[in-house]
Amino acid sequence: MSDNKSETKFYNPKKSAGALFVKYSLLGLTSALLIFGAFFMFQAGLIIPAVVTLIGVVGVNWLYLTEKLIPLKYLLPGLITMLIFGVLPILYSIYIAFTNYSTGHYISKDEAIASIQDDYTDFDSFTLQMANDSNGELVYLLQRYSPDYEDLGSFIGTEDGLVKADKPFKLNSMTYAPKPPVGYTALTKTEASKAIRSGDAYKIELGPGKFFVVDSTSSGFERAVQWTYDAKKDTFTENSCGNIFKNTGQGAWAGKSCDTGKYREITTGYMTTVGAKNFLDIFQNPRYSEAMPRVFVWTVVYAFSSVFLTFAVGVLVALLFNTPIMRGRKIYRSLLIIPYAIPGFLSILIWKGLLNDQWGIAAALIG
Repeated sequence: MSDNKSETKFYNPKKSAGALFVKYSLLGLTSALLIFGAFFMFQAGLIIPAVVTLIGVVGVNWLYLTEKLIPLKYLLPGLITMLIFGVLPILYSIYIAFTNYSTGHYISKDEAIASIQDDYTDFDSFTLQMANDSNGELVYLLQRYSPDYEDLGSFIGTEDGLVKADKPFKLNSMTYAPKPPVGYTALTKTEASKAIRSGDAYKIELGPGKFFVVDSTSSGFERAVQWTYDAKKDTFTENSCGNIFKNTGQGAWAGKSCDTGKYREITTGYMTTVGAKNFLDIFQNPRYSEAMPRVFVWTVVYAFSSVFLTFAVGVLVALLFNTPIMRGRKIYRSLLIIPYAIPGFLSILIWKGLLNDQWGIAAALIG
């Protein structure tokens, strides 16, 4: 007996050179962009996302260069889109729920420390005239003023410190900047700007944590660093009184304020995980626990009412307009359907014209 079993044949179309060119071009462009993104992830310290991205590049290229797994080639774009716009936001939201992410707590600890260390307070102000002394060294001729604009005298500033001048400087009537006495040569505004830009302008130490800093070519300030950080103890010291602010373990440093004497947190904190604290606060923190029952009840009532009333009223109106004994059913049905047939933006423009307070029909009818 002859075997008449038919052989299964698969459709295997020939690939044109143009199709292959488009395919390889798209793969190459996509791979290049992803590898470029992975490079910046590595630089930003996002090691795991960068590695996942590179593995994905290898996987995508293997999938679209092989003759196998044809269905997956069609499913992959949709799966990637669902992962990026659906799954990842959900996972990230879950992660954020267990952190202290909020205003003042959205940067890393190192960034927070650097930011706090840059905090300063300005005290006395100075009018400034940059000049060269008899040796050609850059000096500052300064007229000092208190925060209440009280004249505190004339000073000469060098890199070694600030020294009170023997005689008060004569001041420029326009800028109130000191006029150079004998032995000093004033820098022009252009020369002073160049000194500031080139880094030749210097700070003058006025005491622990206090400096004179150049603000412009004609002014400066006594600036005090507000905080000193102790890396070993992970604490900040408020320099104005010496109070110590300790790490709370919740992404912040807290201690007794020099100004009020009350316990407070430093405004700048950092993002960290806090476990179930956010969920426990709903029941333990009066700020949230007192409002939670009202919010919960209102949410449930609103959700139930909006769905139930929409469904109930819709069914009632449908039954009413379908009653044979009701007159004018076609007119009522048309009035209900017309709003659906007119685009929303046209309805807005029409109602805007009808309700215009100057020439609208509604204003004309009301008088």
